[in-house]
Amino acid sequence: MEALLLQDLSGFFENARQARKWLVALPLQYNTERIYKGAHAYIHLTGVCKVACEHCMYSSDYTARLPKPSLNSLEVDLANKYINDSGSQKLTISGGGEPFLKLNALLSLISKSFVPHIEIDTAGDWAISANKTVKILSSLSKALEENPNKPVLVLRISADKFHSVIAKNPVSISNYANIIRYWSEQEWGFKLALRGLLLEDDETSILIARAVLGNLEKVNDWNKLLVLPNGKTIPFTFNVLRFTGKGVNYVNSYSAKTIPMLDYYRPFHDENDNLVLGMAINDAVDGSYYKIKGLSITIDYDGSLFIYTATAPDMRANLVTHNFVQSIDHFYRDPITHVLLSDGLYSLLRLVAEIDEGIVTKSLQQNDMTAVVASLLSNENVLLYATLRSVQMLIKAGKIGVSDNTASLKFLSDVDKNILLGVAQVSYRKSR
Repeated sequence: MEALLLQDLSGFFENARQARKWLVALPLQYNTERIYKGAHAYIHLTGVCKVACEHCMYSSDYTARLPKPSLNSLEVDLANKYINDSGSQKLTISGGGEPFLKLNALLSLISKSFVPHIEIDTAGDWAISANKTVKILSSLSKALEENPNKPVLVLRISADKFHSVIAKNPVSISNYANIIRYWSEQEWGFKLALRGLLLEDDETSILIARAVLGNLEKVNDWNKLLVLPNGKTIPFTFNVLRFTGKGVNYVNSYSAKTIPMLDYYRPFHDENDNLVLGMAINDAVDGSYYKIKGLSITIDYDGSLFIYTATAPDMRANLVTHNFVQSIDHFYRDPITHVLLSDGLYSLLRLVAEIDEGIVTKSLQQNDMTAVVASLLSNENVLLYATLRSVQMLIKAGKIGVSDNTASLKFLSDVDKNILLGVAQVSYRKSR
């Protein structure tokens, strides 16, 4: 019997991709609640950035030599509807590419979003003169006034030596000073914040303070406060350095000058010490990190959708083909998503470590939670193993009912996990 079982499992792994599709397509009876609500929505309007930082985790550059460099106008409208339908509590318009290169799309999101908190991350290279700076600040203020929901808007400027010194097209300190100076001279209706990377040899924050005749006050090891001459204050928050995209070139020289991503996300741990970033809101500006009964969704500039740290690489949805409800149904077809949203990221780390601890070490070395799940599951055999073990775990926890229409899974629920692991390891080694 065991020999026959091993033969069946070996055949399963011989075509791991098809086996995975078959498993995901099964009409599994999940005894878990599906969450049809957003928590934190992230959107990358474009993959293009003229600053072209050498550390960019997204590999954004000043050229548009991408298969699809930006969301088009239809996709922006669909994204706006998607975000509003999700009921998310926060929207981050990220600097994966420079969002101000898609100014009309950016303003549309600000003026039409139902989300109560909006954050824009930008390099600030657009603030090249007084006129240009005031024009941009005015356009943001006008778009915010047009929004009947009156969200809290934060303009967050990336300011560190990677942007102001090392980049191919560095952002001048005078750019930062322009934004700070003209923002502080009147009430625009939105907040301003600065962010950088915690590096021992980076004096960018000091140079900015000097340029605007302000003072820096230490809040804690990861936060400062820029106090302006007129008494206004601007938070200067610090992040970790990601070693993905072009940032892989910095892992040897800078890994000791940042902290591990798992430590950075320590505030997200729940009462069981699980890390469930797929249902969390990151508000570094206010220093608050909290869980919420909703899903954190990312919308990429190619139109793809995924639950943050809870979507396998082959399960991305798309704005054009999936509205919010349809995308959630799509994501929840995958048992891995169920496990990640209930037991957290550590459960996946443990599963993959059973196959090869080196995969986990390499994935975490990237220091980037955006990429860690895709990295962990990039091998088809590992992905299939994680799927099978997720099904086993859910069956054991009573979260999947094995009925007549899923009788083909009955054998799996009875398989010793060590037997399954042995077959998976053999297949994995052959695929390398």
